[in-house]
Amino acid sequence: MIVIIDDEYNYAKILKNELKKFYKNEEIAILLKFDEEYINNNDVDVIFLDIELGDKNGIDLASEYRRRENNEVEIIFISAHDNFEHHAHVAYPLYFIRKHYLKEDLATCLFLLEERRKRKEMPFMLSGKVIRLVDVIYIESIRNNVFYYFKDDSVIKRRAKISNVESELKNFDFVRCHQSFIVNMVYVKEYFPFKNIILKNNKEIPATQTYHEKILDSFRDYLSKKWSKM
Repeated sequence: MIVIIDDEYNYAKILKNELKKFYKNEEIAILLKFDEEYINNNDVDVIFLDIELGDKNGIDLASEYRRRENNEVEIIFISAHDNFEHHAHVAYPLYFIRKHYLKEDLATCLFLLEERRKRKEMPFMLSGKVIRLVDVIYIESIRNNVFYYFKDDSVIKRRAKISNVESELKNFDFVRCHQSFIVNMVYVKEYFPFKNIILKNNKEIPATQTYHEKILDSFRDYLSKKWSKM
């Protein structure tokens, strides 16, 4: 489900009509304000959010939403302004759409959205089970086994070397931060150099100096992917 959140109803209708050209069978709702209860109670996977939402700041609303561990919903900012504030990046939006350049920006946005959806749904075989990598929060190596920890608190054990797992995941949003740990960058809340990484569920994962540069480079790449098409 796609949700458009914009207090300019006429513009929201224009955007909805444009989206319907690409998503004929997808439900598209219009909200005049940010309604988190509605979003959480419906199968929403994409939000088009106006940065200037009445007396509210859409960037702040999106950032708060992200901080409450809502990572899977894709957020696309829309604005009447051509220049966007740098701190908008903290909300990890997929893209920005300028209202005056709707068709041009929307074309690129939808390309990125489809690429992201394919990536999220890409099947991955793990110990005879088909899993989604986006559901893996972190991976831990203990002796000759690795343990995959999922967001639903389930765990899958696999006999493997963590170095091999690291190689398997090199094209995905994972980074090795310790000789025994790999984390999914989607779920990282804070990084304390040479000490640890705090995940969004407040789990602390050790992070050593050996992997510091790799962590920084991986996060730069992770964030830059969102802006490479802009």
